[in-house]
Amino acid sequence: MVTTTELNTRAATPDGDPGEAARDDLLVLIHKALRYGLFQVVIEAGATDWTDAGSVAVLRVRWDTVEHLIHTHAGHEDRHIFALLETKQPGSVGRLGIGHTVVEHDLDRASAAMHKAFDARTPQAGLTAYRVLNSFVATAMSHFADEEPAVMEEIWSTCTDEEIAACRAAFMAEITPDDAISTYELMFPAVPVAELAELLGTVQAAAPAPLFDSLLDVAERTLTPSAWKRLRNRLDR
Repeated sequence: MVTTTELNTRAATPDGDPGEAARDDLLVLIHKALRYGLFQVVIEAGATDWTDAGSVAVLRVRWDTVEHLIHTHAGHEDRHIFALLETKQPGSVGRLGIGHTVVEHDLDRASAAMHKAFDARTPQAGLTAYRVLNSFVATAMSHFADEEPAVMEEIWSTCTDEEIAACRAAFMAEITPDDAISTYELMFPAVPVAELAELLGTVQAAAPAPLFDSLLDVAERTLTPSAWKRLRNRLDR
């Protein structure tokens, strides 16, 4: 699995001052990946022939993967990112309104509807699941949009870079190799090619060749042909 430093995300500082060094954003990339995965599932759920066992099986795998990644990410936030916030500003999670109660409720509701449709394999069950899924996605998108700036501005204003790095290392250590690959499959097509080339260039310079090659394999199978060509051109410079 890629280590903490090999795929470390750098994002703009809170005030966007170009003269300041960018600081690590703990949320932006994983949220891009989850958004991409959720939008994929919504589109496929709307287009799936719910009477076709093969199509339903493919959608089930995609949904189960995204649902699992959402649960694991929320756990990382609760155990590490939110815990760091609370050590600096007790009561921050409640004050910022970034808890997961509503999101988890809507996720459980969506999951129940999706699995009921997977088992029933009828157009009506599929349509019901599709509508419930859309409702959850609306909740998730709103949550991500509120959470990202609120959490990172608070962390950047109260934590040192060393504390942020330690937080990242702690939750990265919990990610299994399979979950890492699943995340990168959603993340790579969800970020600009220039940014992806910078991240992979860091891996290429510091990591063993087999690791870099495995990430290139992920990029090749998830990017559009045009994006893959532009990525290779940047990496070959």
